[in-house]
Amino acid sequence: MLLLLLLLRMLLVLLLLLLILLLLLLLLLLLFLLLLALLLLLMLLFCCCYCCYCCFYSCYFFECCYCLYCCCYYFY
Repeated sequence: MLLLLLLLRMLLVLLLLLLILLLLLLLLLLLFLLLLALLLLLMLLFCCCYCCYCCFYSCYFFECCYCLYCCCYYFY
């Protein structure tokens, strides 16, 4: 009986450690997705500000610089 209780306790501790590890991995994935979204946002902002002349000329900087809704409205 004591051995069964000890085994059950060890199993519970292992499950708890596995849950903590899973939560840490989920947090790491969330941080990675947040950094990826921030990088994409910075790339799009740099792209729009870099390609303000796209209203008159073609620009293919990362192919997101079709500045129709970005900086070119500030230059009229």
